[in-house]
Amino acid sequence: MNATDTEASQIKKYARAVIANPQFADMRSEWGYILLLTDYDESVRRDINQEGRPSGILDQPRIDPNSPMPPA
Repeated sequence: MNATDTEASQIKKYARAVIANPQFADMRSEWGYILLLTDYDESVRRDINQEGRPSGILDQPRIDPNSPMPPA
């Protein structure tokens, strides 16, 4: 599978939907999402090689555990 912005956006939206789901609001856990692929385009390459985080990480939000959860 060749990843493009479409696949990158899809997995980020899925992860963020789980984070925003109220049923998980009181849980102290970490979730990892993996997109398996054989290649990726230039846009995805730039996204997974950003300064300040390990290579290969597409999205790494910093969520304040004390902030209110947005409505789902």
